[in-house]
Amino acid sequence: MDLGDALPLTTERIQEIADLLGLVAPYRQIWEDHGVMILDNYGLDEQQLTIIQTYLLLLPQGISDLRYITVNDFLGNNGETAEGFANAAGVNIFGCEVGDYAENPFPEDVSPIIVDGFSVVVAHEVNHRVDYHSVYQDAVWSQRLADLVAAAGDDPLNYLRSMLPPGFFTENPQEFFASISNQWATDSGHVLELGLVRWAAGRSQPLNQFLFFSEIYANGGSSVPFYTMNELGEQTRTYIPVSRDPYGHINHLVVDGVHYKFSLDSEGNVLALMENEVFLPLVRRAFE
Repeated sequence: MDLGDALPLTTERIQEIADLLGLVAPYRQIWEDHGVMILDNYGLDEQQLTIIQTYLLLLPQGISDLRYITVNDFLGNNGETAEGFANAAGVNIFGCEVGDYAENPFPEDVSPIIVDGFSVVVAHEVNHRVDYHSVYQDAVWSQRLADLVAAAGDDPLNYLRSMLPPGFFTENPQEFFASISNQWATDSGHVLELGLVRWAAGRSQPLNQFLFFSEIYANGGSSVPFYTMNELGEQTRTYIPVSRDPYGHINHLVVDGVHYKFSLDSEGNVLALMENEVFLPLVRRAFE
């Protein structure tokens, strides 16, 4: 870590470090292709490394500053004596094997989708670095995240990840973006469906959060990557065409041939959905 952080990581320096450490596949490919060093005491198996390699490959270029992935379970750095590493941009993941456990990252008002636990933890932790690099360090997006959390408040149902306790995200805003990534990595289209279900129930904030996450992954482009992941950690990526309003906000997506159009305010908040060529505003409930 110290060697990698001491000087800028040029292509030549990445190669030099790989040679110095005697890195072999797939550790070497992950380091050379993505600038990410896996520090696991050679504890991860081939399936786990493939999942990490695939996830990094499918992540949009330039939205993360990830440099290191540690696995404290294999480094003896766990329990009450565990210490955090001081480094440029690292995250820690679990050492559990693929298939050890599974989870459903979606709440009860949409159908469940089961995903492998190890794989979704990789997505969650990597997206902490996406959050830091593309949101926290950007004044506009950082303020947008703060505004979204403030608008949603303490009511869990105002969040896409509504299974967490009241006030969780107002008390832990650093978990807001990474928590959505659990759902996004599992089935991005299902996140849109959840936002629409909540809209129909009179809650606008989950749909605003969906569009915010879409903006970060679109990275200013004309498409946004949608993902799926299953109980084996197998991943797919599909690019969804998007259009923007005069303020530059995504206001139109085409998913499986279906057009989703939104009327937005100047901040990117959804004011109305288009149905049968007519924009229908939110029927607001008392909780909003």
